[in-house]
Amino acid sequence: MKRIFTLSEEDWKALMDASRVARSTPVILISGRDASADAHRSVMVLWDELGERYGFIPSTVEPGYEPEHQIQAEPVPDRLAQIIERHDRAAS
Repeated sequence: MKRIFTLSEEDWKALMDASRVARSTPVILISGRDASADAHRSVMVLWDELGERYGFIPSTVEPGYEPEHQIQAEPVPDRLAQIIERHDRAAS
């Protein structure tokens, strides 16, 4: 089940900057490397880092409420168990 994750201002800015570069980098070969593919790879690496930091599975990310820097994603299984346990403790 997906849940909402709120990214920090700094992380949101880094993600938006990397995404903007990836969208605007033309597909050109520089020294035998595709600059566009490199830019897109850097965004995917950033998603992986954010997933590890916030506890979500990067491949499950969907847009959330952008003004609040939110995304929706499935939490990693261990984090989900922690959330459920915390909820159960609070409810009892």
